[in-house]
Amino acid sequence: MSSVANMIATIEDKMDVESEATANPEHLRMVEALLFAASEPLDQKALSTSLPEGADVPGLVKTLQEIYEKRGVNLCCVAGKYQFRTASDLAFLLRKEHPDQKR
Repeated sequence: MSSVANMIATIEDKMDVESEATANPEHLRMVEALLFAASEPLDQKALSTSLPEGADVPGLVKTLQEIYEKRGVNLCCVAGKYQFRTASDLAFLLRKEHPDQKR
């Protein structure tokens, strides 16, 4: 990798750390709780109605996605709505095996 590419990667890494550090921890907890308790995926508008005025919903969602990207569940966006899902590499744990029935 060239020195310029290394510098860019370093800057991007620092930006990611700063974005997590600047997210309001209480707002993060609130979004996390809302998403875990929701019976269906939530869009940013639905999340914002339960958060304090001025909360950075897009930033909070992005931060949670980063936090959960290497965990057993991931925060996924489908059709503009967010929900926690089992990490795709762990889906095998949820498959139920059915014994073959003898005829």
